[in-house]
Amino acid sequence: MASAARLAALAFAAIFLNSVAGHSKENWDNVLADRIVFAVDTSASMRMDDLHTKMRQAISVWTKYLSPPSSSIGISQLKLKEGFWMKNMSGSSLKSMLPDEEFSKSACLFCGIGEAAKMLQDANAKDLVVLLMEERADDMPHDTAQFTIQSVQPKFRIFSIALTEKSDPDLDELSNATHGGSDFVPNPTFSRLLMTFASLPVAKNYSIITAKECEKDASCPVEFELDETAENPQSVLQVFMCPTTKSNSSIKLEYDLMNVQLDEGDSVRTLDAELDLETGCWVYQQNNPLAGIWQLKVGAENNTVSVVVFLLSEDYHKLNCYVTRESGIVHVEAHIEPPVENLDRFDVSYAAETGNQIFEAVSLEMDAPGHYTACMRPTNEIGRHAISCKAVKTGVQLLQSQAHSTLVSFSKISISIFN
Repeated sequence: MASAARLAALAFAAIFLNSVAGHSKENWDNVLADRIVFAVDTSASMRMDDLHTKMRQAISVWTKYLSPPSSSIGISQLKLKEGFWMKNMSGSSLKSMLPDEEFSKSACLFCGIGEAAKMLQDANAKDLVVLLMEERADDMPHDTAQFTIQSVQPKFRIFSIALTEKSDPDLDELSNATHGGSDFVPNPTFSRLLMTFASLPVAKNYSIITAKECEKDASCPVEFELDETAENPQSVLQVFMCPTTKSNSSIKLEYDLMNVQLDEGDSVRTLDAELDLETGCWVYQQNNPLAGIWQLKVGAENNTVSVVVFLLSEDYHKLNCYVTRESGIVHVEAHIEPPVENLDRFDVSYAAETGNQIFEAVSLEMDAPGHYTACMRPTNEIGRHAISCKAVKTGVQLLQSQAHSTLVSFSKISISIFN
């Protein structure tokens, strides 16, 4: 049962935040952020499995290629250190925004959120703090979500991202109290983190097509489809191939991309992907890409490669995925705009602390085309979950989105799956 202090803190935050800029609980999700501060864990445990490198890559790629052009983006660390705004930084400044030599012994939640509050002076509902944190320090028992809410009194939303299975489940309380979103990432990778950033409540002109982790020393096939909506002079196909190491410039990366609908002599191959030294990723971009099924093969010696494919386009399909959990039931809602005709199926992947559970549901229309819902009861009762939604057409993935927790309530359920 929640303690009296915890309930008091959450009640105070709810009253305090509902008065901000005239936004209530019901319409908070519709407000797009234009100032974003990443509050990141730089404690010693982030050295494990190159987690710090993956987080830095994901933040830098999202900032440089996917963030809204008019937004302001900053960084604060979960320790006593001054934060800074980085959106307009160039070259070495962006790459070194989270130096490897400045790890602290423990993460300080209150310190990071407090510094973000200083950066977001005169904060309102259009301000967002993206919290990335692993485990809470044993030597700082007072550094809780409840203490942070009472002490900082945030006037901004907090989107909490719990990293690894060791992460503090109480981080969700920050998101719930501030009408933000949340995500649980049990196995952080560059592609998984970038997927989560792509679900942030900001203005978007891109769609996530697919994401995949390619094991080292193997030829990894990645297949995806673009429909006719992609054939637009303003559309740009973006492929990010990011080895998970600190010394990307020394890696020999092999890749080959082609549209299988074309004749062999007209195959489109990525001979001009470039290593972006700011992000540590190989980036391929093609304007006005052709519709059809695309195949990408990626491989790197002695290194795992994260692959994420985006389409920059105002008109292409956008997939948004939301999740709530109540009494052991997981509710998933997805919206595709504009709707996709002749969609084969809609897959929902559920990952919990005990492993992955895959649920597959046939797409059904409800209320309007492009609106799908699913209701699932996992075989375990683990409270934290990570859900991914995938739209499949002609047997090939068309769209993908990482679901994030939301305050949306569900009045109707189209699909019921109980194991």
